Amino acid sequence: AILDYAYQIGLGFSLFASIGNKADLTENDFLEYLENDPNTEIILLYMENFADAKGFSEIASRVARKKPILAIKSGRSQAGAKAISSHTGVLATPDAGVQAMFEQCGIIRVETVDELFDFTLAYVHQPLPKSNRVGIITNAGGPGIMATDAAVKAGLEVAPLTEETTKYLRANLSDMAAVGNPIDVIASGGADSYRAAMEACFGDPNVDSIICIFVPPIVTDHLAVNKAIAETIDKHKNSKPVVGCFMNVPQIIAGSDELIKRNIPIYTFPEAAARAVSGMVRYSNFRNRSMGKIPSYQVDKQSVARIIDNAVKAGTKAIMGQEAIAILEAYGINTAKTAPVKTLEQLKMLSPKIGYPQVMKLDDPNVIHKTDVGGVALNLKSLEEATAAFNRMAEKLSGPNGFAGVIIQQMIKGGVETIIGMNRDSSFGPLLMFGLGGVSVEIMKDVAFRVYPLTDNDADAMIRGIKGFKLLSGFRGSQPSDLETLKDTILRLSQLSGDFPQIESFDLNPFLSGDSKDNSVAVDARFILKT
Repeated sequence: AILDYAYQIGLGFSLFASIGNKADLTENDFLEYLENDPNTEIILLYMENFADAKGFSEIASRVARKKPILAIKSGRSQAGAKAISSHTGVLATPDAGVQAMFEQCGIIRVETVDELFDFTLAYVHQPLPKSNRVGIITNAGGPGIMATDAAVKAGLEVAPLTEETTKYLRANLSDMAAVGNPIDVIASGGADSYRAAMEACFGDPNVDSIICIFVPPIVTDHLAVNKAIAETIDKHKNSKPVVGCFMNVPQIIAGSDELIKRNIPIYTFPEAAARAVSGMVRYSNFRNRSMGKIPSYQVDKQSVARIIDNAVKAGTKAIMGQEAIAILEAYGINTAKTAPVKTLEQLKMLSPKIGYPQVMKLDDPNVIHKTDVGGVALNLKSLEEATAAFNRMAEKLSGPNGFAGVIIQQMIKGGVETIIGMNRDSSFGPLLMFGLGGVSVEIMKDVAFRVYPLTDNDADAMIRGIKGFKLLSGFRGSQPSDLETLKDTILRLSQLSGDFPQIESFDLNPFLSGDSKDNSVAVDARFILKT
């Protein structure tokens, strides 16, 4: 069925392989073969699992810089839930590693077979766009608005036309035409109107790709419109990618020989055209970006190994409190001033040294979410307030073996609460996470994932890839965060993930991202060891 459909839309296959249970050859073998196959321009994949995920990642990263790889990956849903000890573990769904790896490798993921072929038509026959700025041409307002909405949703920018372009359009289109973007030549606009609109988009430096929509009115000669579009494309020698959207009647599509001969992909609805252009932009961005570098930091591995060994000997799965802070400090990560306190006498001695206001937290490795049990007291402004908070926790939270104690910590003002975490995936290895943090992290789910090892580009993409990035870049007069320190912290934690396979997962929540290195600190952390 797939081969028949591909033939109908003018696509050919150099190789078609169904590899079954992969008893001998796997997807990795075929990728390596197709990498240098002169008859293959684009690689399409349908995948249910990976024979060797890390090997696939290495091969795909190399191949995708030469040829586009489009993939459908099924099996996104999580069959069942289990008790997980970290925020990162909860958010790292079975599909998170797949999505992260695809983004790092430059693989364009699609959801359906329709999308797979819609994208392929554009990739095979059109030049890659230079940016995400698109020009939209239409002869009907509704489809133009639909295309605009779909383009924005797909990450495209509906380009502002230059003043020179709008003057040209006013001189060459009907007085009733809309000369913004989308350009609406109106229903009476025929071949000359489409020619002028296409010329405008090809000539405008703000436009890097073109979506051309045609809704066939009864009185318009659709063959003449097709010819005008085709001749304009010929004149500009494919300098910008063009995709068509010819709506409604099949015979109009069938009559568009002039465009089909020039391999212009034609879609029935504007959403498909916008998604195809978006896919080309994503691949173009991947091809144009550098590979990035994996930094190596001078760190104190011995101290971390000692902390982990002590926890294992004690039969403790979770490393929290002062020991978690010590791990971060061993890897050069800024932390808030902290001290462990077991008794009132220690509190009286250490609390003034930490300074006020301060925070008090239960220091019990058996309690993961301290807020839920009343194990956190904020904004303690004096020794008297700290003493009262200590007594409340000791009375409420003492167990059979007495009171576990607390940690007191400098209360940091300002900064954006973020979360940095890792969960060790059975297929991909360490899966690093970054996003907006705090107690609502599992509700907001504004996070980005990447697979270890991270390059500097990966860390930067994680930071800029969350919806809340505006909060980090300065929002409504707030100071922008020190993004270099944030990136450096993520990369140091990536190295930690690779250095210690005994660590199953960790969370820094929150890591306060401030306006300078000194004001960017880890406030709380927990490490979960393998059992």
